[in-house]
Amino acid sequence: MKKTKILIISKFADEIKRKLQEKDLYDAEVYYFKDQSSAEKEIEDADVLFCHGVSKEFLRKADNLKWIHTPWAGVDDLVDKIPKDVLFTRTIGINDVDIARYVVSYILYFAQKIEKMQTFQEKKIWAFDIEKYNNFEENTVSVFGLGRIGKQIARSLDTLGFRVYGYKKHKTENNYNFIKKIYYKKQELLKISDYAVLSLPLTDETEKFISKKEIEMMKTSSVLINIGRGELIDEQDLIAALKSNKIKAAVLDVFEKEPLPEKNELWNLENVYVTPHIAGLFRFADRVNYFVDNLERFRNTEKLKGLVDLDEKY
Repeated sequence: MKKTKILIISKFADEIKRKLQEKDLYDAEVYYFKDQSSAEKEIEDADVLFCHGVSKEFLRKADNLKWIHTPWAGVDDLVDKIPKDVLFTRTIGINDVDIARYVVSYILYFAQKIEKMQTFQEKKIWAFDIEKYNNFEENTVSVFGLGRIGKQIARSLDTLGFRVYGYKKHKTENNYNFIKKIYYKKQELLKISDYAVLSLPLTDETEKFISKKEIEMMKTSSVLINIGRGELIDEQDLIAALKSNKIKAAVLDVFEKEPLPEKNELWNLENVYVTPHIAGLFRFADRVNYFVDNLERFRNTEKLKGLVDLDEKY
């Protein structure tokens, strides 16, 4: 029986090699590279490719490729390059809870009026009004994108007592008891949102999902949180809106360009909370285990986890 030839192309190739050497790979031949230029000869007859991102020209050289896997949940850097006859999988379910915790932490920061409490402490003001500071039921959180991560965010916030709404592209029944209502028009939902959470994949349809037009629909007291992709927001429109207090604040873990350039104005705005794409923990071992489990499925011709619809692009 012909051995399965696997190519690993990743800047983390050494770490992946150490982890994979602990696994039973069923006598597969595994080749490790830190960039695609070093792998151009081996890709010609490879069966499986594990990579972060490679060029379309590189993939054209793969005459035998059957399956491509990315260790990330996002696929926007690869999905347009994948041949239609090749299986494409992404890594899902690894850090849903981590990202939900990130979102919940920031929403609680605002909902609990922590910043205001700190100001009161500095001024020695005893402002006692429990209902005013803890009535989460009056806060509307809208989760745009109800994939695994979006649902985990919604579920976590519902447990804490927030009024949670969701946004989806396609109409379906609301089978989620933790979401009050599902909207299919973003404009309707943005108008009533106290917190708008972006948990969408980046596609042609979602690029600049939030721009000047959408921001002007939002409450001036609303907070925008983006844990999806930086390109979901028109960054310049957001900066202008934050400068003029069109919305209260923005919590941003992803950006149009990463790392965020030092000269980018987002660094200096007082109503912006910048984090360096760390909402989801890396969980390296879990990502390798996910691939190994899928490799066994691949060898047994079973359905792979995390299959990407190349037409929908997620």
